Amino acid sequence: ERLGKTFKVYFEKYSERLSGKNLEYCRNLTALISGFTKAVEQMSGENPGKKVRNVNEFLFDCKVDNVNLSKIVRYIERQELCRKLLGFYKKVIEAEQTDTLPTSTSTSTSPPKATPFVNKHISPLSPFLSFLRRLSSSSSNGKIIVEPTCLRYFLIQPSCIFSQITQSAAAVVLAGGTMKPFKFLSAEILENVEGYISGSKIADGRGYDQPITSEGDCTFFSCDHVVSKDNVEMYSVGR
Repeated sequence: ERLGKTFKVYFEKYSERLSGKNLEYCRNLTALISGFTKAVEQMSGENPGKKVRNVNEFLFDCKVDNVNLSKIVRYIERQELCRKLLGFYKKVIEAEQTDTLPTSTSTSTSPPKATPFVNKHISPLSPFLSFLRRLSSSSSNGKIIVEPTCLRYFLIQPSCIFSQITQSAAAVVLAGGTMKPFKFLSAEILENVEGYISGSKIADGRGYDQPITSEGDCTFFSCDHVVSKDNVEMYSVGR
């Protein structure tokens, strides 16, 4: 809601200075903000609970399925709208807080309602931009959870995020505690699981190697617990 108010103030101030192409981007962005807001409002007016939709169904329900989300994301990044809207966002918050202040002539004896904390240093467009990035990816990567107060993106294929790291980095170290069986873990974070596993080498820290093939893309290293069980004692401490 605050994002809609903030962008409306920005658009009204600069609409006459924008080119025709930028005006089209701004109108599409306004349609996205309005469509997502209405989806939350409709959910709050219906039976309480959560509604799970895939990306295409959600965009169709919001009537913004004809908007190219990738172009909108690039426009926001290129124009640095997150930074530009921050100043307008502070003014919107200050106006809201001024409207909610009790007047001196008020005769009400009820205590004033606590004003929820709002961070003025984070642009309201930043989380919206992250949400658009997820929506612009493949529709099979996640689901949309529509709640009475917010929208959430639930990632069901983390490999689409992890692949960006493996493709751009020379080497990746994945360290953790209980990560076995690794094949199930790798199926979640690696796109070409069989390609990684088939050409890999397992190195066990207990003093022996068990190569699957000669060379590969992955090297697995496992070892016993750092603290030996002989050095661990358990005591019961009373209160």
